[in-house]
Amino acid sequence: MYLNTIYFGSGAYGIGEASVVYFGKPPFNLTLAESAMLAGLPNSPSVTSPYVDFAAAKQRQAVVLAALARHGYIGPAQARRLKSSL
Repeated sequence: MYLNTIYFGSGAYGIGEASVVYFGKPPFNLTLAESAMLAGLPNSPSVTSPYVDFAAAKQRQAVVLAALARHGYIGPAQARRLKSSL
């Protein structure tokens, strides 16, 4: 329920709307790199929106990917590859 109501920046409320606003597709079609970028936005959505500051959005994406790797959900090599995508 939380992800369906929080603000993701650029006028997008909820993960479904954010997915369409930023990537033009529903959440179930997002790549892991796209999902990681969206997961990083709620921390500071007005500042880290890819439309406002793409570099800041990429930094937040890197934080999420590093956490996924650190906790064993993805490997370090996959995290590095995903950071360079988008």
